[in-house]
Amino acid sequence: MPSREPRSFNADNNTLDKKSLRRCDNCYHWRPHIHYSHIGLCTRSDKMTSQNESCEGWLSIWRSFKHLSDKDFLWCSSCNKPIPRDEVPEHVKAGHRVHVWIYIDPDFREEIVGAIE
Repeated sequence: MPSREPRSFNADNNTLDKKSLRRCDNCYHWRPHIHYSHIGLCTRSDKMTSQNESCEGWLSIWRSFKHLSDKDFLWCSSCNKPIPRDEVPEHVKAGHRVHVWIYIDPDFREEIVGAIE
């Protein structure tokens, strides 16, 4: 049975970039930071990672997508807002980065207050 997950296309040489498919930012377990979308929390390993990293526990966000209910919201890091499940195809077609949810750093508020003082 063929995979139904989106493919990453390398426009420079018109080839499928399979390595980029297994990056953290395409993983079900990864939650991008709400303000710094290039880093995020891996809920499987409970550590912060870069969007370009990968691991053995990688799970396609698209294969797990079918397990989400119609009432679930996902996060579009391109729009920086939650989106309902039924709007996901529009965002993906527009080239947006869609994730299961986001990571909100509990210490982020302290960083902002410290910067002001």
